[in-house]
Amino acid sequence: MEKKVRVCSKCGHVVNKYTYFCPLCGAETEEQAEGTTVLRETKTAVLEEKGEPAKERPMADKGQTSSPQRRKGARLLASVLLGIVLLAFAAPFLSLLFNREVPAAKSGDELQPDEETAAVQTQEPESTKEEPESESDTRILEDDRYECIVEDITWDGAFDACVEKGGHLVRIDSPEKYWEIARLLEEEGKTDIKFWIGAARKDLDWTYYWVYENRVYGEEVENAGVDEGGYWMEGQPSFFNEEDGTSESRVLMFYDGERGQWVWDDVPSDILYIIKHYAGSIGYICEYKENHIAAP
Repeated sequence: MEKKVRVCSKCGHVVNKYTYFCPLCGAETEEQAEGTTVLRETKTAVLEEKGEPAKERPMADKGQTSSPQRRKGARLLASVLLGIVLLAFAAPFLSLLFNREVPAAKSGDELQPDEETAAVQTQEPESTKEEPESESDTRILEDDRYECIVEDITWDGAFDACVEKGGHLVRIDSPEKYWEIARLLEEEGKTDIKFWIGAARKDLDWTYYWVYENRVYGEEVENAGVDEGGYWMEGQPSFFNEEDGTSESRVLMFYDGERGQWVWDDVPSDILYIIKHYAGSIGYICEYKENHIAAP
């Protein structure tokens, strides 16, 4: 009787008679005559000599135990899952550890760099300040540094009023401040109002200065006209009224519609005595320190 053996149908590997899948390549096994098996074993040996050994794969036979590679992969997967679970449980404790609050610095102590950072992170946002209500045509502009008041008043009266409120008549001593005030006045729809600003000159002086709260004359006002990059109206300052020779020693800021720009003009302190139709269109701008809100 011809002897039968079970071999791999793909690589020719000889297996026992109860193995239905090859442990090397995973292909199905079949019964063959013993002589055929020898030829397939020879073919497998030739492949191995060429550096192409058959790759072991897990056995698909339900009756066989798993290969070493599968057992190793299972252990690796179990280790990864265990690590993920441990990390999930440890995450809240790590968060508390790295985000704990820094104790407040004691009086007289300087904050170290890390403490300064923590102090900034724990500061509460400042509440939005509401504009004070007032029956007059008075409004606190958006950054709480300037107050625009519409009132028929002289330059000297406007100067004293700002000082009483805790500020001073606005000093427009930089291009940034000029454009900021111009933008705010346009947003408020005040282009028809002529505003007193804190520039003046002495009666026998030909130079304008920014005036401080104690009426001390400070920095010189730029005397260039708008065509030369300044803010004076064309032909100004004139220092005196050409018609009657009245001294013009105070400065008004108003919107020149033809140029589409806010310009300065020197006029008498009591402008309404000279130009009566200006009544109802005179105002002044008070300037305060940062975060100051004027009383209504």
